[in-house]
Amino acid sequence: PEGAAKRRPSADATLVGFHCLLRCSVGRVVPSSRCVTVAASIGGDGWDPRQRTASSSPAARRSACKWCVPGVHSRPCKMMARFIAVLALVSLAAVAAAEEKAVGADGGSVGGRGHGRSAVPESLREKLGPKMTLEFVGDLLDESTLIEMMASDVLVGLSSEQKYLPSVYHYDDEGSRLYSEITELDEYYPTRTEAAILEANKGDIARFASGLDVGDVARPFHLVELGAGDGRKTRVLLDHFIKRSLPFDYVSVDISEGALRSQATSLMASGLDFGAESSLREVRLMVADNVQAIRTLRHSLDRVLVMFLGSSIGNFDDDEILQFLGKVWQALRHGDLLYIGFDLRKDPTIISRAYNDSHGVTAAFNLNILDRLNKQLDANFSVDAFQFFSWYDAFNGYVTSVLQAKRDHRVAVRSLRRTFDFMETEVVHTEVSRKFRLSDIERYAEHSGFDVVSHFLDEKRWMCDSLWRVNKLRDDPNV
Repeated sequence: PEGAAKRRPSADATLVGFHCLLRCSVGRVVPSSRCVTVAASIGGDGWDPRQRTASSSPAARRSACKWCVPGVHSRPCKMMARFIAVLALVSLAAVAAAEEKAVGADGGSVGGRGHGRSAVPESLREKLGPKMTLEFVGDLLDESTLIEMMASDVLVGLSSEQKYLPSVYHYDDEGSRLYSEITELDEYYPTRTEAAILEANKGDIARFASGLDVGDVARPFHLVELGAGDGRKTRVLLDHFIKRSLPFDYVSVDISEGALRSQATSLMASGLDFGAESSLREVRLMVADNVQAIRTLRHSLDRVLVMFLGSSIGNFDDDEILQFLGKVWQALRHGDLLYIGFDLRKDPTIISRAYNDSHGVTAAFNLNILDRLNKQLDANFSVDAFQFFSWYDAFNGYVTSVLQAKRDHRVAVRSLRRTFDFMETEVVHTEVSRKFRLSDIERYAEHSGFDVVSHFLDEKRWMCDSLWRVNKLRDDPNV
């Protein structure tokens, strides 16, 4: 790609990028935009991520690196492949050395747990209140890395025949604020429905989390919430656990520092008991990738309960769901728990209203991604040149959200040194939200190495919060 070819990645990015390209070449898996950018910056036009063939076997899909998208690409030319292979040999050694160093620094292996809590350097912690810290974990601390990844993702998305923008970029601070506003709307049922499920089943959740399902004495545990946002729904569990004197830590994970700071303010004003005698041992607010955050607990002997609420998993396709669940399974220990919210199929009218609210907040949420690109990639999108549309397909259970161009126009993304043309009525895909059947949920659990403990449903059977247990006595589903 033209814009990527003029950008010089760091040495580390180059090594890891070529490592990924080699793995993806061997496994015939579509490389991520980050890998493509690294390759294009050195190898020119030898690698085209848009040259794809028909299908891919499960084994080939599992060979992809953590950045790469399941699918198939055509192999690079022989000269490019050899060039990749030579540099990959160096990258493999560098990556292995880095992983060995990380394991040594942690004092244990990825698969096991020792005593004590994770070692996040004090320089990456900020004390916000009694028992409460804000922590920065992994690459997300580096703003320039985030911008580089965003730039390469936008380059690939807007260069595709069907333009798209990855939905993860909705969630800057303003996007997180708008999403919080969406959850308050009358038309948007998922938040209040799931809150009712948590309220009705908090006793059972406490029993499984604390080990009272198999013994008479409550054991300490970690409650980890992924993509927590403002954390309102989970507060009912925190209050219940404290009132039952169950010893636990609460770890709230989000990619938005602003959302976590807002959550900290809400928690401190919530009336929860943060006193010395409280069974709530610690609150850790982590600006981190979901799996990175889980791995910070791998040395603890206490059970981990991971919660992924709000049917956020509906933003993934089948391959992405299994890839995500596989990473969570690997980061957890046998017997740990995963609690996931799924939005079930229902009357299409109810679903359509939830994603086309009368106040226009959902539209503003989707259009905000253009403002973010203007600020962070020095683009010149005119928000007024696009309109938001969303629809539900009852045949496949997908809600599709797009931005449609109102007129022919050209947009410059100066950080990429590229321009992109938009024709009148052309659409840019921004998000998908899937609706599931119970059989889908059980299939995902089975294929990713979990045992279903219980399905918790609301009275109308609009949503299902499913509790799973990690089973590592079976074969590794990721192999």
